[in-house]
Amino acid sequence: MFDACVVLTAHAEGGLLQKSWLSLLRARAASVAHGLSTQAIVVLDRATPETDRVASNLPCMADGDQVIHLDEGDVGEARNRAAAMSSAEWIGVLDGDDYVSESWITASVTTGRSGLGRPIIHPEWVIGFGGSTMVHRQYGDDDIPFRRGMLLVANPWNSCSFAHRDIRSQFPYRRSDVASMGFGHEDWLWHCDTLAGGCAHRIAPGTLHCVRLKSEGSMNNDHKRHFAMPAPSRFFELP
Repeated sequence: MFDACVVLTAHAEGGLLQKSWLSLLRARAASVAHGLSTQAIVVLDRATPETDRVASNLPCMADGDQVIHLDEGDVGEARNRAAAMSSAEWIGVLDGDDYVSESWITASVTTGRSGLGRPIIHPEWVIGFGGSTMVHRQYGDDDIPFRRGMLLVANPWNSCSFAHRDIRSQFPYRRSDVASMGFGHEDWLWHCDTLAGGCAHRIAPGTLHCVRLKSEGSMNNDHKRHFAMPAPSRFFELP
């Protein structure tokens, strides 16, 4: 069993996938230096030919690493499938055009193992680049700025997270259904479901997640354009 696995999902990132992969390799090298074994699973879900080509030539693939091809058309389901294939204790998720700090894997697993109840771990800082820019600090559900009620109107954490394999199994991502039912924001919904299920959400100090903000073709923008909302969750039920 690996200590950690990073699920890297890709669709139409093309050459950016290699940059994200190199960022992941840097974080993995740091985790190995701290005594952690780390697996990587690259998930190509209805990938473009260019993205498929880049994925087939990723350098420094290690024993246990995998590149899998899926036809889900849904990032949440793609993550679920990959997580089920991993033998790692802690499983992180990352998009194929994002970058992480060198400390991300090590600090996330260390924070997860030091917490009670196998908490879900988020990066401390989020940097947006590309179509627009932003800097945002994330807080755990035990920090003073956090209020559970904020999830009624906003998502307090972005998509990048680490969680114990048992949590990934108990709380899989739910498929988005924006076109027919108007439900989307799979990460927001997952955060609601896990909070309702009693999971703690904590921050790995000193970690950074750089996320590409696309002016066109973004799934988040598509959800906003269709006024998508999270599907019904126990989190929204009155006590």
